[in-house]
Amino acid sequence: MVMDYNKKIRPGDDQSVAVQINVSFNLGAIQEFDEVNGKYAVIGFFRITWYDSRMTWNPLDYNDTKTMLFSEDDIWKPTIVITNPFSKIEKIGKDFMTVRYSSNGFAYWTPGEILISSCSVDITYFPFDEQICTIRLMAWGTSSNEIVLQSFSDINLNYYTEHGSWKINSASAKSIVDGSIGLSFIDMSISMKRRPGFYVVNIVLPVIFLMVLNACVFVLPPDSGERVSYAITVLLAIAASIER
Repeated sequence: MVMDYNKKIRPGDDQSVAVQINVSFNLGAIQEFDEVNGKYAVIGFFRITWYDSRMTWNPLDYNDTKTMLFSEDDIWKPTIVITNPFSKIEKIGKDFMTVRYSSNGFAYWTPGEILISSCSVDITYFPFDEQICTIRLMAWGTSSNEIVLQSFSDINLNYYTEHGSWKINSASAKSIVDGSIGLSFIDMSISMKRRPGFYVVNIVLPVIFLMVLNACVFVLPPDSGERVSYAITVLLAIAASIER
């Protein structure tokens, strides 16, 4: 079936019509969120579909086979990258992954990935802060006149494993076509709220308690001679609590 197939030519009998690539993302877990360096990493898998008229067949001619698996090296597929990576630009998918085609010409590609992007962090209200991180996808090397990325659903959380430090408030995805530069994007945004319990118990409450104890120095009689030693002891306790 792929003997006369040219994977360098994008699908479509009319090359003046853009190929629509439908994309959805299933979030598995938040792997890492480094507030200091602005590094954000999530694990999940995509469901990417498109139509290729060259990959149609009559199932009766192939022993009633209605779907077939093809190596990524044998067929055309979009080169999708993260445009706001943390370190370097890498394409979605690996060489060992396969693409499933149905007899009607529709392709189904489900690459699993660790997506690592940069994220702007605002810790003004730490530890009661909320953060929004966006991962932007783009079809590399093509314009919106050739390939259009279309998000057909928000980020799916059915396979998500809860994170110990962050709670997801919302997860959305939207398609963007920037006509001024002729590019098509998908923005996947995840809104997260920090779970403050650990910081409240281990930092906030101890510091408040020690500050109250420090104010009690004025309760001691001036002639007791213990005010200075008491204040120094509380100060050392505060320093030890912060460094812990």
